[in-house]
Amino acid sequence: MTHRRCFLIFVIVLALLSGCTQATPTPALIPQPTPTPAATPTASPTSHPLITPVLPIAGGLQPHWWDKCVFYVILVRSFYDANGDGYGDLQGLMDKLDYLNDGNPNTDTDLGVTALWLMPVYRSAAYHGYAATDYYNIEPDYGDNETFRRLVSEAHKRGIYVIVDTALNHTSEKHIWFLDAITSPSAEHRNWYIWSDTDPGWRAAGQRQVWFERNGAYYFAFFGPALPDLNLRNEATTVQVLDVIRFWLQDMGVDGFRLDAIRHLIEEGQNTESTPSTHAWLRRFYQFYKGIQPNAFAIGEVTGSAQERLSYYGDQVDMCFEFDWMSAAVSSLTDGDPAAIRTKQGLLQSVYPQNQYGIFLALQDHNRILSQLGESLPKARLAATLLLTSPGVPFMFYGEEIGMRGNKPDIYIRRPMQWENKRGAGFSAGRPWMEVDLNYDQVNVASESADPESLLSHYRRLVRLRSQYEALSIGSWLPLEASNRQVYAYLRHVAAADVLVILNFSDQAITQCSLTASKSDIPAGKYTPRDLLGKQSIAPLSVNATGSFSSYVPLPLLEPLTGYVVLIR
Repeated sequence: MTHRRCFLIFVIVLALLSGCTQATPTPALIPQPTPTPAATPTASPTSHPLITPVLPIAGGLQPHWWDKCVFYVILVRSFYDANGDGYGDLQGLMDKLDYLNDGNPNTDTDLGVTALWLMPVYRSAAYHGYAATDYYNIEPDYGDNETFRRLVSEAHKRGIYVIVDTALNHTSEKHIWFLDAITSPSAEHRNWYIWSDTDPGWRAAGQRQVWFERNGAYYFAFFGPALPDLNLRNEATTVQVLDVIRFWLQDMGVDGFRLDAIRHLIEEGQNTESTPSTHAWLRRFYQFYKGIQPNAFAIGEVTGSAQERLSYYGDQVDMCFEFDWMSAAVSSLTDGDPAAIRTKQGLLQSVYPQNQYGIFLALQDHNRILSQLGESLPKARLAATLLLTSPGVPFMFYGEEIGMRGNKPDIYIRRPMQWENKRGAGFSAGRPWMEVDLNYDQVNVASESADPESLLSHYRRLVRLRSQYEALSIGSWLPLEASNRQVYAYLRHVAAADVLVILNFSDQAITQCSLTASKSDIPAGKYTPRDLLGKQSIAPLSVNATGSFSSYVPLPLLEPLTGYVVLIR
């Protein structure tokens, strides 16, 4: 019997004994990962260069650090290649950090994002990373663990947080754990996966096949035969998975996690979605990662309803992505009618903790927003204004800010970033791993940086406004009554400021559109509002004692498919 097996048996027995008191695991109970690279000690959680403790103040808690962030989503393989081998890498990402945020609030040539979500960067059998073969080492095409630590350090110097994508539901069939598990029913890692001696004979929703034969037995794999599900009911598996979390927080220095497919972690019979066992496991996970770093962040992918997502809040993850918001936003932008997003936003405000959900226009497995909008740049600009002035925490997929296009299959959504009008779009000195889009001569960072009216320049202004005015990030939301149904207007409010957002969803100009509020949090008084996105002259506003105003016409004409961001006070 190997030392590793003896240790795992010891951990399991200890956990079973401690289970009588319902104790949660602590880092001291976690086995050392195998293999583990030689690690450079990192700063302790209490000395993190960005994160400060959440302290009680009058009226509640200070906002979490993520509440004020704009997240940028990156597939490292497709971002920038520093060594010319055709694959994006961590050094390339470091070379482009100043494009994302140069750390100087007085410049306006960077995008200004303040957090990164990196799609899986550990070793994987698939180009996208969601098929782990080794959770403890960086994908060789990207670099190594020490380079990743330097990346995190350089990001932190610029005020950028870093979270990593983590798939805990399954591994690759090529992971050493599964390769051992298939050798024998008595293999060390056999119970780390889910097995049946016979074919259970049932399928998941949509007739999805989930049981697959290997060496005379059947294993469960919700996402297909190449991705066998981990058995998180098995204590040894859970202990090892929690060590993966410890490793990335402590040894690699990340600020949190994007958690893939968490509603499928533990099945109960043929129930494969959001089971009580899944919730119980995540409560243990939550206590574990918060015990290591109380300000660490975890956002979950839960593709059901808002009510299902809410069942994970409070003691399992910090927030979830709000897929219904995305669907309503795209519907309204496509139809030229803001009714869907206005109604959905009101519903979300009534059920979620204030602003505690992730909003997005498209992510790594959605058609790019420009393609969804018929490649209409005016609609893409309006979409950007909607995203970056709405409640919630915004997430932007790389390349959306320059108007990259792409439709499924997913690989065409994940093409290399278009940096310049030169061979390979400036992504690599070699041949890119995936062909670049043919429109790189027009759609690229260099060209759009030189154009103050480009989509990239528009995104830069919006991100900067959201960072500058807390009303746009952590403020409350109040919809206004507009005299034209194709206009969506709302107030964002904090104690010291009020911002008015006006969005014309029509492809026609609208004249003399008036706005009315029966009440608001704006103090009574007369105001001289200011256009924050342009140089329009905004009409004065008089607010009554209840914060009400009526028939207010801020602009005589609203341009087609245009958004306005107006500072009232």
